[in-house]
Amino acid sequence: MTSWWKLREHARMVAAAPLAGALMLGWLAVRDAHAIPIMLSDTEANFSASVPAGSDCVNPKTGLTGPIYVNCTNLSFLNLNEGTTLGLGGTNFTQSFDAWNKGNPNEGKWTLKDGGALPGGELDVSRFRTFVNRDATIGGVDIGVNWDYDGADKSQFKWVQGLFDNYNNDGTIKPAIYEMDVRSVAGCDNADLGKQCPPLYPLQFDGRDFEDTPRAPWPNGFFQGFAYLAKADFDTRQLTVYEGFAYGFTLSADPKPAPGPAALTLVLVGALGARIARKHLGPRTPRA
Repeated sequence: MTSWWKLREHARMVAAAPLAGALMLGWLAVRDAHAIPIMLSDTEANFSASVPAGSDCVNPKTGLTGPIYVNCTNLSFLNLNEGTTLGLGGTNFTQSFDAWNKGNPNEGKWTLKDGGALPGGELDVSRFRTFVNRDATIGGVDIGVNWDYDGADKSQFKWVQGLFDNYNNDGTIKPAIYEMDVRSVAGCDNADLGKQCPPLYPLQFDGRDFEDTPRAPWPNGFFQGFAYLAKADFDTRQLTVYEGFAYGFTLSADPKPAPGPAALTLVLVGALGARIARKHLGPRTPRA
């Protein structure tokens, strides 16, 4: 799945759920003097979005035939780690990698290596927008990150992204799992930056920018992404991970209360009155 997710500041994290909050606390890595800087340059960044007051939201799979929710809110976070990138031990990326690697055949297993610091430059989060869609069926984050680095070895690095989430793309809420954000092996092509093979993040750019727009369903879908610059050796099947960042969001909503007895009575009386009126009026006789 890819992904439906910036004022310059210190690490900003919004714990929208106890589980997400506990995990985010684990990402507060010790500041590394060798880590490259990371900054937030989007002056219109926002970390929350809500369905308009008085409006309902629904799950995209069940729609109006399923449960209807109110107080539909999306809270996001972006871990800037006090202005420096996160190393491999600063997020739960290893759990995502291990979950993905467990599903590979014995002859297709990969090894994970900590590459340490990147050769230079800085990461600039140029876009971070938290949203809910107009149909009130999903919410997410739209993120864009630039790697400002002019070294000759820049093309050797590519993005990888580990995930921790609790939904399928069809809108099904499921138990939370770790996974890698990859496309299927069938149809992947490392010669095409838009079709990268696992364990690489599928979409790469010449400038090594990172873009994603993850979105989750109501009432309580959540997403956590661990994005890193890395090198992948497909001959030895070794993934060397350097530095990156963490971000995500959590949706919350309350079940819409059922109409009370008084409201039901008014509805029934109104329907009965309309039926009686139609009966008394009868069919209209056309004029001659």
